[in-house]
Parts: sequence; C-alpha cells; structure tokens
Amino acid sequence: GWFNDSSVSKSWVRLLMQYLYDTYGCVVATAGYAVGNSYLTRAAGTHTAEWDKANNLATLASAYSQWVSLMQICENVNFVLGHQGENDAFDNVSQSQYTAAKIALLANWRADWRSDLKLWEISIGKDNLSGVKVDPIRYAQQALWDNYPNDFPALGSVAHISVSAVDNVHFDTVARKTQIKNLAVRHLFGSGRAPRVASATYSGSTIVVTGTRRITPL
Repeated sequence: GWFNDSSVSKSWVRLLMQYLYDTYGCVVATAGYAVGNSYLTRAAGTHTAEWDKANNLATLASAYSQWVSLMQICENVNFVLGHQGENDAFDNVSQSQYTAAKIALLANWRADWRSDLKLWEISIGKDNLSGVKVDPIRYAQQALWDNYPNDFPALGSVAHISVSAVDNVHFDTVARKTQIKNLAVRHLFGSGRAPRVASATYSGSTIVVTGTRRITPL
C-alpha cells in the first residue's frame, strides 16, 4: 500500500524509485528539501527570489544556499528532482526572464556543487490557476532544449495529464502519478524526445507524416 496513495501530498518520485529497484536493482535514497511558494526569479513585485544565488546567497535561510549545503553534505548524489514554476507564472515572468534565470541557476549549481550537472526538465502543464501565464515558462523550456541540449535535456511534457480537482495544481491519483513516472522513464532510459513534424501529406485514406529525425518508439 506504500504507493497506493491518491493524495496530493505524496510524490510520484516514489514510483520512479520503485521502478529503478525493480528494473535495475538500484536502491535509491532521497534527501528531501521543499520550499513551497518559492520563486526562481523576481519578475515583478517585492518578493524574494529564493533560488537566485545573486539575490540572497548571503542569507542562510535562502532556498539556494540551503539546498547547496544539503547536496554538499550528501554523498554520491547523482540525480536531483525538483518542481518549480507556477509562482513565477503568477508573477507574470517573461520568457527571456525565465530563460536567463534558469541558465544562471545551472551555472551557479555547477560552480558551487557539481561541474557536470545537467537540468533535465519536464515541461509543466496548464493548471487551472495559472492558466496561460505558464506559457512563457513553457516557451523558455523549449528554447533551452533547442539551444542547449547538452545542458537542458528534455524530459517531455505533462501538459496532457489532468491535475487534481482538490487544488487545481498537483497530481493526485496513482494513475496520474504513474503517467509522470512513465514519462520520465521513457526519456531517461528510452527513446527520448519525439521528432518534430517536418511535413504531412494525405491521399485518400493515407496520411504520411515525415519527422525531422529518425523516429523511435515512444
């Protein structure tokens, strides 16, 4: 019953941990660190950008400095999973602001923790609260995938997965969390990002779609 949980407070990451153990015999330990309602950048308003090193690294209570300290203490940390974005959307962040902030975040993490760190990103969906305000973040993620594929590899999109009716933000059911786990597994260990459509033609009942690169099973 460990994973049979439909609350919004239980993460899909546990499903990924179980998959890694069942498939590869890999035991995964986690070091949890969460900062709710935090911001990557300061697009407007007077709030603190908790993940901006330049803004508040000197403050020991900042999310950035605490997270780096935790990672430095932990041994053999090879993968970090995070969830971020909607507060910056509420703040009306622009695509250029979010792109610059994400590039700076990775550069700072590499300088302060691991030089080989990458940010694998799953594009956020449109929840019922932020709506179209997340579009600049989604466009920023796409630009990072395209322009810096070795630094920001794509982990797909969760835009097609419905969110909880309880808070209109999180994924609550086991089925939805399993969808996210499967998405991450596919991009981490499988075929990766799908090809883009280069052209499409149809004749009668036949439609031929041509991709921009070799198509692998998704």
